[in-house]
Amino acid sequence: MRILLMTLLCACTEKESDTATAEEASSDTPEINEPTDEPSQPATEPTDEPSSESNPEESTGPEEEPSDEPTDEPIDEPTDEPNDEPSTEPQENCTDNDLVWSVEVRDANGAASTFPAESEIQIAAVVYNPCDTTLSFTSGTSCLIGSLLVHGNNPSPDSSFLYEPFCSTMMTTWEVLPVSSVEEVVEVGVLPIDFYMLDLFFGDTGAHYTSTTFEVIP
Repeated sequence: MRILLMTLLCACTEKESDTATAEEASSDTPEINEPTDEPSQPATEPTDEPSSESNPEESTGPEEEPSDEPTDEPIDEPTDEPNDEPSTEPQENCTDNDLVWSVEVRDANGAASTFPAESEIQIAAVVYNPCDTTLSFTSGTSCLIGSLLVHGNNPSPDSSFLYEPFCSTMMTTWEVLPVSSVEEVVEVGVLPIDFYMLDLFFGDTGAHYTSTTFEVIP
C-alpha cells in the first residue's frame, strides 16, 4: 500500500512539474502579430526635384502690372474735319470753257452781300482763270460788260439801276493769266434801304450771264 501511495504521489508531482514548465514556455514565447488586409503606406522615395517649399524659384524682380493711366505721348488721330482753305493748285489741261464768270457787289470794305445805309456801292464783273496756262476769250466790243440791271423790292425809281456802257464796236481779245482774273467795275453809288436783285450780261461772244442778290440795311 505504501508503495502505491508513493507511486501516485510521484506521478502527481511530475504532472505539476510538467504543467509549470509548459506555462513558463508559453510566457517566454514572443507574441506574433497576425497579418491584416489593410495596405501599409508606401515608403516615400527620395526625389532629385527641388521642393517648391524648401527651394523657391529665383525671383526675376517684381512683375509689371498693366496700367490704365494715359501716357504723355501724343497720339495722331485721323480727322474727318473738312479743310476750309481753298486749294491753290492750278488746274491742268484747261480750255477757255474752264473760265469762271461771276459778279461781285462791293463797298469800301470789299465784296459782301449786306451793306449799311449810305454805302457807296460798286458792281464788278469778273472773269477768273483757275488753270496753269493763259486762257483767252473775245468780246464784241471793247467792254467786258454788255449790260447790268439792279432792281429792288421797292417799286421806287431810286431802287432801280440800269447800266449799258458806251464802248467801241471793235472786237477785243481778253487774255487771262494763270490763276488770275480780269474785271470791269461800275460805280453805282448810294442805294436806298432795300433788298436787291442783280442781273449781269457779259459782252463776250459767248453771251455769258450771271446774277446775285444783296441788301442795304439801316
